[in-house]
This record gives sequence, structure tokens and C-alpha cells, in this order.
Amino acid sequence: KKSILLGKTNPDSFYDEYPIWSFKTCDFDHDKWGVNCSKNSGMADMLSSLKNFETMTWGTILTMTNGRKENTRNHPISVSEIDKNAQKRLIELNLDDVDILYSLAIGNKRRIWGRIINRIFFILWLDEDHSIYHVEKKHT
Repeated sequence: KKSILLGKTNPDSFYDEYPIWSFKTCDFDHDKWGVNCSKNSGMADMLSSLKNFETMTWGTILTMTNGRKENTRNHPISVSEIDKNAQKRLIELNLDDVDILYSLAIGNKRRIWGRIINRIFFILWLDEDHSIYHVEKKHT
């Protein structure tokens, strides 16, 4: 079922769809975030999480919450807000036309980064320590 808006496919229609994973843009070579990097021990966790996400629609995945403040665990982030080194790496990968990346949580700190086109999540990076998008934790 496709949502039609003024004769064009509605870009938000993917929220009702189940995810599909693509490794086409997967960065294997980055020394910190590359999915093939020896520093990344989370490949099994990543694959397990992707398998679990396949049972949910994008709408469910992107509204999952966690913690006392019930912040969303998986969400879009503007490229202008991510680490400057990650922005530079996007240019090196010829992905400098990307404005939004999605961060999917697969643990307390570990994140899978990529972009969604239609319902396909193009995996880019595995961020072991939440370093692509820095979050300042407030002391409470």
C-alpha cells in the first residue's frame, strides 16, 4: 500500500513498512566506526538487533522510548549536529548530499548509523561508544 500525495509517493509512508537492511553504503574502512574495524566488537549485537527490528514497523522503531525521560532510542539526526570527523567522512564517502542520518540504539552506548530511503536502511557505521553524536548528560 503506497500513500499518494499530489501524485507523488508520500515520503513518510515508510513508517507503516517493515525495515529492509542494505549494506551497500556500509563503511568498512573507517578506523573507529567501520563495521569491519577490530575496535568494533558489536557485530553480533548489531545483527541480532537488526533481526529484532524486522518484526516492527519503522513507526514503532522510531518511537521506542527509554529511561526516565522516555527519550526516543532511535531517531533522525541532522548531519550538521554530528561529530565534525563524521561529517568529513561523509564527504570522503561521496555522501555529502545527505542531510539526515538515523541512529538506531543497540545497547546503552552502541549505535548503528545510516539513512533511510523508502523503507530501506542503508547501514553506514557501527558506533561503539556514542561518539558520532555527543550527548551531554546532566547530573541529577
